Amino acid sequence: MLVAGCAGGGDDENGGGTDERPSFDPDADERVDTALIEPTTDNPTNWQYNIYNPSQEFGHSMNNDQFVWYHMERDEFTWRLIDIAEYEDDHALIDLADDRSWHSDGENVDAEDLRTKLILEDIMSGDLGAVFDDVSIAGDHQVEMDLAGTINPDVFDTSWTNLWLDTRAEQYEQFVERWEDGESIDDIRPDLENYELDDIEGHGPFEVVNVTDNLFEMELVEDHPDAANINFTRWEVHRVGSDTGEVIMGNEVDTIRNFTAEEAVLENRPDDLTVGHLPAMWGMALPFNLEHEHVGNVRVRQALAEFIDREGVASSYGPYGEAVEAPSGLVGNIDGENNPSDAWTDWITDEGADALHRYDDLERGRDLLREEGYSKDDDQWYTPDDEEFELTITMPADTTDWHPIYQTVEGQLRQEGINADVEAVDDTVYWADYYLDGDYDLASTGWTLQNSYPYFTFRMYYIIDAPFLNLEEDDVVAPPVGDPDGDLESVDVVGLLEELQTTQDEAESVELIEELAWVTNQYLPMLPLTEINDTVWFWEDEWWVPDPVEESATYQSKWPLWQFPRTGNLRAR
Repeated sequence: MLVAGCAGGGDDENGGGTDERPSFDPDADERVDTALIEPTTDNPTNWQYNIYNPSQEFGHSMNNDQFVWYHMERDEFTWRLIDIAEYEDDHALIDLADDRSWHSDGENVDAEDLRTKLILEDIMSGDLGAVFDDVSIAGDHQVEMDLAGTINPDVFDTSWTNLWLDTRAEQYEQFVERWEDGESIDDIRPDLENYELDDIEGHGPFEVVNVTDNLFEMELVEDHPDAANINFTRWEVHRVGSDTGEVIMGNEVDTIRNFTAEEAVLENRPDDLTVGHLPAMWGMALPFNLEHEHVGNVRVRQALAEFIDREGVASSYGPYGEAVEAPSGLVGNIDGENNPSDAWTDWITDEGADALHRYDDLERGRDLLREEGYSKDDDQWYTPDDEEFELTITMPADTTDWHPIYQTVEGQLRQEGINADVEAVDDTVYWADYYLDGDYDLASTGWTLQNSYPYFTFRMYYIIDAPFLNLEEDDVVAPPVGDPDGDLESVDVVGLLEELQTTQDEAESVELIEELAWVTNQYLPMLPLTEINDTVWFWEDEWWVPDPVEESATYQSKWPLWQFPRTGNLRAR
């Protein structure tokens, strides 16, 4: 799909408003025979449908259903495909809706499909897989999870977010059998990642009926439970040009889920091209190769963090990003109205927030480098071996809205006297051969997993992305809390994560989050730079959507484009 980014604005930046939603009675009214059109720059025939394969994987969010919707503003979970029937001690019973059918043959979606999804998440070291030790069939539409201890309820609930039931059991049984036989997930995972599926399965409100070089076409499934709220018949993904501003301004598509617009697009947008936005719970970071001869040194990482002006980096991204105030893994630097936010401080005490180092002191950065044997002469930094200090920042070439961020970092480091160079490589090569292989000096990626609860960001750093960062848990160090220049001490960061995963006590949760935030603030496995807003764009000439200003709360759940049709909030005129 088109590269992710963000755009949006206040009252004067959105369209001219929306009129009254058209009514629709599926028993009395005919549906509008039209398609909602969204874009891709890919050739859809190159997609394959194992969503765990990182090469050209694809699954459409209207072709399957999401487990739960999380509303950020209200901190509220709306369980959609499942219900938590029982949750106590170290087990949980999960009820799966019994009214979903696989499009290909009409077979009921059942507990075996849900169990398969859970096992695959465990194989991939996903957040959901981390909360259980075993999962079994308890009924036709119920599974029982033997939990990995008495799981923190916030961790358990949030683990289900941003996930769809998109893995039919019969397509993945070979991997489930290997997991049941006790084979190491480290051995199973590469085979799952390389597994290719040519046939797409689904049980959502739209079924795939046609795929060509330029079109991915789906038709409404009229017996799907959400179909009663949908008054149009088709959903299409069209292959378009790479100039996204031209595509949306030219009305080539009806909607884009997420797009970082140039000022010219925002300022010249017609009244009936509407933009809504919501916190992405995500943003850009600068990952460090922790085995690198220079940035493998924690004090060098801290020095670079002092040299990088995050406000300048956020400005380079555009008007829809905010700087991370205290790099520490705590989400909440931007709100749903696209303004700076200190919501990140809500996760810890005032004292804990005050203790976190802000990294805005050039002289401290220079002192740190000198203490590690680096020297500066004629505005040029030299390594302890008396060579010019050089670093390469590697980024994916096709993800163009990331480029200004890392180019700005490059310029800031060069201004300080470090020979930084940005290297842009093809996206597929970047992920496979650079970031995922841990082969870089400094890299580029997001710094959260799109969940607000801090456990998940910390788990990303110290568990999921640890191999890509070349991070060894025994090497994690930090000075005493509140003393960034104090002696470095070893920290059992994985032990702290395990405690946070299993605690039932709210005060203890805050204490653990505070300690993990401090360690991350000091150890800096990656430097969080910006936090951004997601956006969704709608042409209202043929579609009705909620007003993004007057009804902004409707946009504060991931993701409006997938939720609005299911709830009747997106209607064909």
